[in-house]
Amino acid sequence: YRIELLVMGFIVHAVMLLCSFLLPKENMIETMKAIALSLIFIYPIGTTLLGSLMVKQFTNWQNRKAREKLLESERRFNRILNSVNLLSVLIDKNGNINFVNEYLMDRTGYKREELIGKNWFDIFVPESIRNEIVRDFHAMIKGEIELSHHENDIVNKKGEILNISWNNTLLHDEFGVIIGSASIGVNITEKKIAEKEILRQNLEYAALNEEYKSQNEELFKAKQSAEESDRLKSIFLANMSHEIRTPMNAIMGFSKLLSQSDIDNDKKIKYSSIIHNSSERLLQLINDIIDISKLEANQLQIVPKNGSLFEILNTSIEIFRKSELLKIKPEIELQFNFPKDLRNSTIFTDTIRFQQIIDNLLSNAIKYTEKGTIEVGVRLTNAAYIEIYIKDTGRGIPDAK
Repeated sequence: YRIELLVMGFIVHAVMLLCSFLLPKENMIETMKAIALSLIFIYPIGTTLLGSLMVKQFTNWQNRKAREKLLESERRFNRILNSVNLLSVLIDKNGNINFVNEYLMDRTGYKREELIGKNWFDIFVPESIRNEIVRDFHAMIKGEIELSHHENDIVNKKGEILNISWNNTLLHDEFGVIIGSASIGVNITEKKIAEKEILRQNLEYAALNEEYKSQNEELFKAKQSAEESDRLKSIFLANMSHEIRTPMNAIMGFSKLLSQSDIDNDKKIKYSSIIHNSSERLLQLINDIIDISKLEANQLQIVPKNGSLFEILNTSIEIFRKSELLKIKPEIELQFNFPKDLRNSTIFTDTIRFQQIIDNLLSNAIKYTEKGTIEVGVRLTNAAYIEIYIKDTGRGIPDAK
């Protein structure tokens, strides 16, 4: 500014000196002698000094206004930071606290004098994540990474954990050097708790859904089983009615024939035998039905005792050899294969039920075999087990069944 003012002083006073040429000749020379020295040497310097003073005063006035605006701006900024429900903190490049707002102190329980100048990481960051957070902060200060937004936990004065979502801005001095950071955080602790609760509830609902799904599958299987049971009962009743009608028809028919007066004794004996066998068959069917009912009601009692395996099997075979079932099928040969070294074998079981199993298998073998052999046998599989088998030359069970 001084050079500009000095040049301006010279120009102004040079113009003033030139203006003296407009005077009358008789006055021009005297006037120039009187003012030339002052105009050339004194007035320009005076103008420069006066201008410099005015410029300095103007500059001071501008600086004062700028400081006032800056202070007002800082006051407004601090009021904003203190009035909003956001955590605000300014820390230097070493992590020391320069500023904290009222909301941060209210949430953490600290007073301002307990925080200003203290290290942020030592006070607030949990020890488990402190090294990681400090490393990232210094990397941000050095410009190695950008950390404009991140979330981490802080610990309040009571030791409670707060979840904070931070937005960070680097602070620079007048030369552009990074001197620290300004961070504004949102307290998302309740949000995190709500998210965890929602996640827990979702897991519970998923578990309940799986449980309900499993229950529905079990109910569906139970429904299918009940429907199948009803179907089988219907088939069973139809079969039983057929099985019962067969001996009943024989009893009724031959009883009627016995009432006739013109039949001889041989026929009476034959008819009586048929009626007797049919009655035994009917009684067996009734006993089978009773046993099935006991099984369904879990009331069938097993009474085990020692018995001779040979006698049990031999008794069943002899009964069937004399039965009407084999008499009407003379092309069937009933064989019994029992090793001599096992003749003295005893078994501990319910001999009546065991006899029923053998009788039922033999009855089925005879029923579905037209000719050939039916073999009842015993063989030793190892030191602990004896295998009993019944095999026949009948048509057997179809592959599809």
